[in-house]
Amino acid sequence: MEIKIQARINQLYPQLGSSSQRLADYLLKQPIAAAVSVNKLAAACQVSPATISRFARTLGFKDFSQLKWALIHQAKQTVNGSSEVKSADSPQQVAQKVLQANTDTLAQTFELLQPTDLTRAVKLIVHAQKIGFFGMGGSNIVAQDAYHKFLRVPLTVLYDSEYHLALMQASRLTKNDCAVLISHTGNNRDTLLLADVLKKQQVPLM
Repeated sequence: MEIKIQARINQLYPQLGSSSQRLADYLLKQPIAAAVSVNKLAAACQVSPATISRFARTLGFKDFSQLKWALIHQAKQTVNGSSEVKSADSPQQVAQKVLQANTDTLAQTFELLQPTDLTRAVKLIVHAQKIGFFGMGGSNIVAQDAYHKFLRVPLTVLYDSEYHLALMQASRLTKNDCAVLISHTGNNRDTLLLADVLKKQQVPLM
Protein backbone atom coordinates (compact mmCIF):
# COMPACT_ATOMS: atom_id res chain seq x y z
CA MET A 1 0.00 0.00 0.00
CA GLU A 2 1.29 3.44 -0.82
CA ILE A 3 2.55 5.20 2.29
CA LYS A 4 0.07 8.05 1.82
CA ILE A 5 -2.99 6.06 2.91
CA GLN A 6 -1.05 3.95 5.37
CA ALA A 7 0.32 7.06 7.08
CA ARG A 8 -3.14 8.60 7.17
CA ILE A 9 -4.60 5.53 8.85
CA ASN A 10 -1.75 5.34 11.38
CA GLN A 11 -2.05 9.04 12.16
CA LEU A 12 -5.77 8.80 12.88
CA TYR A 13 -5.62 5.38 14.53
CA PRO A 14 -5.53 6.61 18.18
CA GLN A 15 -8.68 8.67 17.57
CA LEU A 16 -10.68 5.76 16.14
CA GLY A 17 -13.18 3.71 18.06
CA SER A 18 -12.58 0.00 18.68
CA SER A 19 -14.63 -1.07 15.66
CA SER A 20 -12.86 1.35 13.34
CA GLN A 21 -9.49 0.23 14.70
CA ARG A 22 -10.41 -3.38 13.94
CA LEU A 23 -11.28 -2.34 10.39
CA ALA A 24 -8.04 -0.35 10.11
CA ASP A 25 -5.98 -3.34 11.26
CA TYR A 26 -7.67 -5.55 8.68
CA LEU A 27 -7.08 -3.15 5.78
CA LEU A 28 -3.49 -2.38 6.75
CA LYS A 29 -2.64 -6.09 6.69
CA GLN A 30 -4.47 -6.92 3.46
CA PRO A 31 -5.63 -3.83 1.53
CA ILE A 32 -6.55 -5.90 -1.52
CA ALA A 33 -9.28 -7.49 0.62
CA ALA A 34 -11.22 -4.25 0.20
CA ALA A 35 -12.26 -5.46 -3.28
CA VAL A 36 -15.60 -6.75 -1.97
CA SER A 37 -18.97 -5.26 -1.17
CA VAL A 38 -19.33 -3.17 1.95
CA ASN A 39 -21.49 -5.88 3.55
CA LYS A 40 -18.89 -8.61 2.95
CA LEU A 41 -16.12 -6.42 4.35
CA ALA A 42 -18.28 -5.61 7.37
CA ALA A 43 -18.83 -9.31 8.03
CA ALA A 44 -15.12 -10.11 7.64
CA CYS A 45 -14.13 -7.38 10.13
CA GLN A 46 -17.16 -7.87 12.40
CA VAL A 47 -18.18 -4.23 12.10
CA SER A 48 -21.28 -2.52 10.76
CA PRO A 49 -21.53 -1.09 7.21
CA ALA A 50 -22.05 2.32 8.83
CA THR A 51 -18.65 1.98 10.55
CA ILE A 52 -17.01 1.39 7.15
CA SER A 53 -18.70 4.46 5.67
CA ARG A 54 -17.60 6.63 8.60
CA PHE A 55 -14.08 5.22 8.37
CA ALA A 56 -13.87 6.19 4.70
CA ARG A 57 -15.04 9.74 5.41
CA THR A 58 -12.62 10.05 8.32
CA LEU A 59 -9.77 9.30 5.90
CA GLY A 60 -11.01 12.06 3.61
CA PHE A 61 -12.83 9.97 1.01
CA LYS A 62 -16.36 10.66 -0.19
CA ASP A 63 -17.50 7.09 0.42
CA PHE A 64 -16.34 3.48 0.74
CA SER A 65 -16.17 2.96 -3.03
CA GLN A 66 -13.59 5.72 -3.38
CA LEU A 67 -11.54 4.33 -0.50
CA LYS A 68 -11.77 0.83 -1.96
CA TRP A 69 -10.46 2.00 -5.32
CA ALA A 70 -7.56 3.85 -3.70
CA LEU A 71 -6.59 0.86 -1.55
CA ILE A 72 -6.62 -1.59 -4.45
CA HIS A 73 -4.87 0.80 -6.83
CA GLN A 74 -2.09 1.57 -4.38
CA ALA A 75 -1.68 -2.07 -3.37
CA LYS A 76 -1.25 -3.06 -7.03
CA GLN A 77 1.23 -0.21 -7.54
CA THR A 78 3.32 -1.58 -4.68
CA VAL A 79 3.28 -5.10 -6.10
CA ASN A 80 3.97 -3.90 -9.63
CA GLY A 81 6.46 -1.19 -8.71
CA SER A 82 8.75 -2.29 -11.55
CA SER A 83 6.17 -0.92 -14.00
CA GLU A 84 7.36 2.64 -13.33
CA VAL A 85 8.83 4.17 -16.47
CA LYS A 86 12.53 5.03 -16.07
CA SER A 87 14.87 7.17 -18.13
CA ALA A 88 17.03 4.15 -18.98
CA ASP A 89 14.08 2.19 -20.42
CA SER A 90 14.08 1.41 -24.13
CA PRO A 91 11.08 2.50 -26.26
CA GLN A 92 9.91 -1.13 -26.22
CA GLN A 93 10.09 -1.25 -22.40
CA VAL A 94 8.17 2.02 -22.10
CA ALA A 95 5.47 0.71 -24.42
CA GLN A 96 5.24 -2.52 -22.43
CA LYS A 97 4.94 -0.68 -19.12
CA VAL A 98 2.25 1.66 -20.45
CA LEU A 99 0.32 -1.35 -21.77
CA GLN A 100 0.69 -3.14 -18.42
CA ALA A 101 -0.46 -0.08 -16.47
CA ASN A 102 -3.62 0.19 -18.57
CA THR A 103 -4.25 -3.54 -18.32
CA ASP A 104 -3.88 -3.37 -14.53
CA THR A 105 -6.33 -0.46 -14.35
CA LEU A 106 -8.94 -2.40 -16.31
CA ALA A 107 -8.41 -5.48 -14.13
CA GLN A 108 -8.75 -3.41 -10.95
CA THR A 109 -11.95 -1.84 -12.25
CA PHE A 110 -13.35 -5.27 -13.02
CA GLU A 111 -12.54 -6.41 -9.47
CA LEU A 112 -14.68 -3.58 -8.12
CA LEU A 113 -17.74 -4.55 -10.16
CA GLN A 114 -20.59 -6.18 -8.27
CA PRO A 115 -23.50 -7.96 -10.03
CA THR A 116 -26.04 -5.90 -8.08
CA ASP A 117 -24.35 -2.67 -9.15
CA LEU A 118 -24.39 -3.73 -12.81
CA THR A 119 -28.07 -4.68 -12.63
CA ARG A 120 -28.91 -1.34 -11.01
CA ALA A 121 -26.94 0.56 -13.65
CA VAL A 122 -28.77 -1.19 -16.49
CA LYS A 123 -32.16 -0.39 -14.95
CA LEU A 124 -31.23 3.26 -14.44
CA ILE A 125 -30.05 3.65 -18.02
CA VAL A 126 -33.02 1.87 -19.60
CA HIS A 127 -35.64 3.76 -17.61
CA ALA A 128 -34.01 7.22 -17.51
CA GLN A 129 -35.63 10.06 -19.41
CA LYS A 130 -32.20 11.61 -20.02
CA ILE A 131 -28.65 10.35 -19.44
CA GLY A 132 -25.86 12.84 -18.77
CA PHE A 133 -22.21 11.94 -19.29
CA PHE A 134 -19.68 13.97 -17.30
CA GLY A 135 -15.90 13.82 -17.23
CA MET A 136 -13.28 16.47 -16.58
CA GLY A 137 -9.63 16.64 -17.56
CA GLY A 138 -8.36 13.42 -19.09
CA SER A 139 -11.70 11.75 -18.38
CA ASN A 140 -13.46 14.19 -20.68
CA ILE A 141 -12.63 12.23 -23.81
CA VAL A 142 -13.94 9.04 -22.16
CA ALA A 143 -17.26 10.77 -21.42
CA GLN A 144 -17.39 12.03 -25.01
CA ASP A 145 -16.77 8.53 -26.35
CA ALA A 146 -19.58 7.12 -24.17
CA TYR A 147 -21.88 9.92 -25.37
CA HIS A 148 -21.02 9.13 -28.98
CA LYS A 149 -21.77 5.43 -28.54
CA PHE A 150 -25.08 6.06 -26.75
CA LEU A 151 -26.20 8.35 -29.59
CA ARG A 152 -26.73 5.15 -31.56
CA VAL A 153 -29.47 3.86 -29.24
CA PRO A 154 -32.98 5.30 -28.71
CA LEU A 155 -32.10 7.21 -25.55
CA THR A 156 -31.80 10.94 -24.86
CA VAL A 157 -28.17 11.67 -23.95
CA LEU A 158 -26.32 14.82 -22.87
CA TYR A 159 -22.65 15.82 -22.84
CA ASP A 160 -20.53 18.94 -22.89
CA SER A 161 -16.77 19.27 -22.67
CA GLU A 162 -16.86 22.73 -21.06
CA TYR A 163 -17.22 22.61 -17.28
CA HIS A 164 -19.69 25.47 -16.81
CA LEU A 165 -21.99 24.18 -19.55
CA ALA A 166 -21.76 20.69 -18.04
CA LEU A 167 -22.66 22.22 -14.69
CA MET A 168 -25.74 23.83 -16.22
CA GLN A 169 -26.76 20.51 -17.75
CA ALA A 170 -26.31 18.78 -14.39
CA SER A 171 -28.53 21.36 -12.68
CA ARG A 172 -31.35 20.60 -15.15
CA LEU A 173 -31.42 16.85 -14.57
CA THR A 174 -33.98 15.32 -12.19
CA LYS A 175 -34.61 12.14 -10.24
CA ASN A 176 -36.16 10.69 -13.41
CA ASP A 177 -32.83 10.94 -15.23
CA CYS A 178 -29.42 9.49 -14.48
CA ALA A 179 -25.82 10.72 -14.65
CA VAL A 180 -22.61 8.89 -15.45
CA LEU A 181 -19.56 10.54 -13.83
CA ILE A 182 -16.18 9.42 -15.13
CA SER A 183 -12.98 10.05 -13.18
CA HIS A 184 -9.69 8.18 -13.25
CA THR A 185 -8.74 9.17 -9.69
CA GLY A 186 -12.11 9.96 -8.13
CA ASN A 187 -10.59 13.14 -6.69
CA ASN A 188 -11.11 15.66 -9.51
CA ARG A 189 -12.47 18.83 -7.87
CA ASP A 190 -14.77 19.81 -10.73
CA THR A 191 -16.19 16.29 -11.00
CA LEU A 192 -16.91 16.23 -7.26
CA LEU A 193 -18.68 19.58 -7.56
CA LEU A 194 -20.79 18.18 -10.39
CA ALA A 195 -21.62 15.19 -8.19
CA ASP A 196 -22.76 17.49 -5.39
CA VAL A 197 -25.07 19.38 -7.77
CA LEU A 198 -26.51 16.13 -9.11
CA LYS A 199 -27.11 14.79 -5.61
CA LYS A 200 -28.98 17.96 -4.65
CA GLN A 201 -31.18 17.37 -7.71
CA GLN A 202 -31.69 13.76 -6.53
CA VAL A 203 -30.25 12.46 -9.80
CA PRO A 204 -29.18 8.79 -9.65
CA LEU A 205 -25.39 8.57 -10.13
CA MET A 206 -23.13 5.97 -11.67
